[in-house]
Amino acid sequence: SSTIINIERPILASQLPYQTLVRGETFTEIPDTLRHKFRLNLYASTLDQLFNIPILSLSKSLPELLGKKITLAFTPATEAVAELIVSYLPDSVEEIQNDPNLPLSSLPGYLINMRAELRIDGERVVSGGNFKMGQVLASTSGFFEPTHGWQDVENTPPVVGEYRAFAINSTGIPDRELHDLQAQVIEARSLLETHTIEELTAENLIGDILYSIVVTYFAAVDRVSRVNMDSFEVAEYRKSSLGSFRTNLQPKFLFSVPISVTFLGLELDITQLETLVVNKHNDRAAQADYVRMSGLLQSALEHVIPSLLLSNDQNPVEGISAIKALNLASEQGQRIFKVTSATIDQVLPQLQLSSDVIADLKAAVAAGKEVTVSEREITIGSWTGVGYLIIDPETGAGAY
Repeated sequence: SSTIINIERPILASQLPYQTLVRGETFTEIPDTLRHKFRLNLYASTLDQLFNIPILSLSKSLPELLGKKITLAFTPATEAVAELIVSYLPDSVEEIQNDPNLPLSSLPGYLINMRAELRIDGERVVSGGNFKMGQVLASTSGFFEPTHGWQDVENTPPVVGEYRAFAINSTGIPDRELHDLQAQVIEARSLLETHTIEELTAENLIGDILYSIVVTYFAAVDRVSRVNMDSFEVAEYRKSSLGSFRTNLQPKFLFSVPISVTFLGLELDITQLETLVVNKHNDRAAQADYVRMSGLLQSALEHVIPSLLLSNDQNPVEGISAIKALNLASEQGQRIFKVTSATIDQVLPQLQLSSDVIADLKAAVAAGKEVTVSEREITIGSWTGVGYLIIDPETGAGAY
């Protein structure tokens, strides 16, 4: 062991008492290679994505984007197209209230040409493309870390005509940002109630509401983590994470042409949610338990947060998540299976699920993961599907 020898000098030295052997590079600002960055790419097809030929691309340093709303929107290519869309919508709010089953949008996608726009806090940064409404595109997003380079992931494929708000959580969501968002949403609702429609835009109504839900989700996740860290004796550090909330459109195709596009609801998509977790006693099993528990809570918050923020006494909203889907399946008497390399051959014949889900389960198990899944789909409201968990048994991390 060593002892630190304290030396008290009467005069503060102007430099350290060491000889300079080597001086590294000096610069007046941080080089681009040392900056943390974010990028979002939009592609016309998966083939263009394969060859990395984006239609639109946004790339900026994280300090330029933190606390700002990033939106992907599609706007009518011409005034005539805008008028065509309006002609298919209900004439008034009263018409919707009198007939709750009236579809808000079932539009002929093949007649509607649209262009894509990426915006930051409502200001258009880049736009382009010419698509039919309902066309399915491709998108990737990623963060740049000086020590690891770019780490891109594939986003849920955008459908032309949807509206998507992205939020970045790098070091946590400050209370000030939540208060500002709440004030913006209250102002938008006030304009609606007073019928001051001309002062509303898609950005300060739809954009602010969707963005506020993603930010509130991240804030809730971080607060729950702070509460649970002491119980599990772990230290957790938030890494750059990304989520989005979008209008969910369902196109119907005839010979690859979108003949109709219907609004199904809203979807919260947490694309990247990463932290660094270390157990204070280097207990890897306890550390994995904490990560697994955090994942379950994060999945539950995916249906809790939108339901809380979008519901009111007259119009309750019900959300769905992987955890909730599994719980509902269990309540309905379905069997819940844990699929591993040891059980997959016995379980697969008992699953009444789509070929895509079965393929996903097989790939996960082949990679050494554990899958928790119900034997068949469930229906809640107008949604039908299945919830399942893919967990790494060593680390507790997973996909929901």
